[in-house]
Amino acid sequence: MSSSVLGNRRSGPARSRSASPTTASCQLAGTARIDLLEERKLALIAETQTLGGSWEEVGRALVVTRQAAWEKYRRRVRDMLERSAASATYSEEELLDSAADVLRAVRRRRGGT
Repeated sequence: MSSSVLGNRRSGPARSRSASPTTASCQLAGTARIDLLEERKLALIAETQTLGGSWEEVGRALVVTRQAAWEKYRRRVRDMLERSAASATYSEEELLDSAADVLRAVRRRRGGT
């Protein structure tokens, strides 16, 4: 076939190899949202762990094995919890209340009173 039937692929406006500012902005916004979602996921996993949840429960929620969840998130969750604990300043009464809440939640989950 001739180039007149198919058209000349090289004709028309030149295409830039770099992304346009709009495309780059969308990519940055998308990356920021993904990072925000990942941080939220870590916070939820850390909360689950704090309330006595198991890696099995985390894995089930993420539709992966317990081992896969543990391998992917344990260090980051531990670091998040350590940073949180280091920056927190709670009174002894607040800490005891929090511990009692965690204990009650674990007992409820296990079917106890």
